[in-house]
Amino acid sequence: MLVARAKSIFISLLLTLCAAAYAQTCEDGFRSINHELGEACIPQAPSRIVSLNPMVTDNLVALGIEPIAIATFNGVDFTSYEYMTAYLADTPIVGRFPEPNLEAVLQLTPDLIIGRARDIGENYNNLSAIAPTVALADQSTPEAWLRSVTDVLGIDPSERLDAYDATMRTYAEQLPEDIQVETAAFLRVQPTRIRLYSASRLGGPILYTKLGLQMPNVVADIAEGESLIDVSLELLPSLADVDHIFLLDQSTEDDPAAIFDSPLWEALPAVQAGNVYPASRDIWINLGILASEEVAQSIVDALR
Repeated sequence: MLVARAKSIFISLLLTLCAAAYAQTCEDGFRSINHELGEACIPQAPSRIVSLNPMVTDNLVALGIEPIAIATFNGVDFTSYEYMTAYLADTPIVGRFPEPNLEAVLQLTPDLIIGRARDIGENYNNLSAIAPTVALADQSTPEAWLRSVTDVLGIDPSERLDAYDATMRTYAEQLPEDIQVETAAFLRVQPTRIRLYSASRLGGPILYTKLGLQMPNVVADIAEGESLIDVSLELLPSLADVDHIFLLDQSTEDDPAAIFDSPLWEALPAVQAGNVYPASRDIWINLGILASEEVAQSIVDALR
């Protein structure tokens, strides 16, 4: 038994030493980084970055770094990603987030590729053959996404995070005092479902934590740890204490949502008062720092 235990300890030690040795095999000017799909030797100061994720792209631009190419939602243009045209209108697009055009990426000779692990998936080996590739985990807040990107780049996120907090405080101060005591909610309508987001997900932290708006009972009752609830037509009256609704309407003329024909919707106080405001998909379903700042601005613009 002692022999077996010693052998087990020896193997564990050997594996640890091998891992340490592998981590130190990067050439001069490169450093090793562990990520969701493995380990990569990346440049100390990358200058030709391809971004394959919207939050990565957003945060690179927020840090003053312009990627040489990006992926988008449809792989062709900035549809559902419109706010980025103000920053990257002339940047080459190399396909969709989960399906990058490998040949186009190769021709650009990047020195670093960054994306999200669940998008990169089976393309990891192909991308890694083009340039060092880092696959990031999903994050739940803009701040966490920014730190994830700065960890890859080896830079301090503090200055940009401080600027983000300052921006949010400025927007909060612009809200009229009578609005600050009213309730608000973020509702996403799709052809077959209605989703209400919690205080911890997407626009929730901006509405309630950053800007200080009040949480309606229906949002406060969402179980801790849950990011959203599905709202049936029959449950629409539960939105009766919502003073302001920020609505992301993803229904279409060809694929309409039943909610807008329901008398229960029309009876909601926020609807009757005209306090329903359009929420843009490109920034509300996005945890980038720049997108979040634009969400805050859109809220303040709607309410003041």
